[in-house]
This record gives sequence, C-alpha cells and structure tokens, in this order.
Amino acid sequence: MVDVFFPDRSQFQEHEIISSPLIVCARASEGNHLTDPDYAWNVAEAHRQGAHLFAYHFLEAGSSAESQARWAHAIAGHAPLMLDLEPILGSAGAPATAGGHYCGQAWHDLTQAAPGTAAAAGEPDDVPARAAAASYVSKPGLALAEEFIAAYRALGGVCHDLYLPHWYWQVLGSPDLRPLTARG
Repeated sequence: MVDVFFPDRSQFQEHEIISSPLIVCARASEGNHLTDPDYAWNVAEAHRQGAHLFAYHFLEAGSSAESQARWAHAIAGHAPLMLDLEPILGSAGAPATAGGHYCGQAWHDLTQAAPGTAAAAGEPDDVPARAAAASYVSKPGLALAEEFIAAYRALGGVCHDLYLPHWYWQVLGSPDLRPLTARG
C-alpha cells in the first residue's frame, strides 16, 4: 500500500489555483442529485497544469447504488473515480439534500473536548463512542459501496479507490474490506 497526497477539489475551495500539482482529485457528484458546480473548472484547471485527474463521488444513503452510479458516470465519464464513503452529521430523518456537516466538520465536532479536560490537549479517546451516538443525515454503509462499485463498473466506469476515514470505519463496525479489494 502506498500513501499518495493530492489536493481534494470541490465547490468548497472556490477557484483557488494550486501550484504544480501532479494529481488532482475533484468531486464530480454526490448522491443522485448534485453535480459539483466547480467540477468542470477543476477538470479544466488540472488539464491546464498538466496534472493527472481523477474524480470522486460522495455516496449517500437513501438513494440506490444504481441511480448514484448512473449519475456519477454521466458526470465523470471516463475519468477514474474514487468513491467517498463518509457520513453527513445532522438531524436524523432529514433528507441529505437538507444539508448537515460533512465528514471534515463532523470529525471536528466529534473530537472537540471541553476546555480544561485531559482530552482537550489532544484527540479524545472516545471518538468512536461519540461517533456511534451521533445523529446522521446520511450514513452509507459498505454494502451500498459494493453495490455502487459494481453498478459503476457495469456502466464502463473505472473505480479502484475508496476514501473511508478510520473513525467512520470503526462506526460501521470495522467491517472486512477485502470484498472491495477483491473486485480489482
């Protein structure tokens, strides 16, 4: 296994120019309803700089894997795709389109400790317990990820990468990831 660092681009970074990237990862889609409004700009900027590009799709619970795969493939086309398997924290029962805290903000919210506590000096050791007790707008699981990858590949798409934060993998029960890697 190799760690590769690259900029993650989406509408949240606006049109910030990155100096000489080798690889750019740009969010193409989310669920079966959102096209990242800056995807085309990020693709053009990556090409302008001579960077390798791959897209990512933010998987959402509540929509079928097949409908999300069709949506992502219609946007990303032949670009290699990474599947982003993260939760959205918010009010339970609210639709994912209603918003919430994406994983980065969710991680921040879950790891904040009360000032003056021992955990405030570093990362609290009860993050998995906090994450398990949190309310989620969208909490996609590994089965949905497997179904998405199969449906995306059936459309002719290339999907060999998965982004799954360790803490969320723990929330999901630390499932065996070999079924995903066995798909090639």
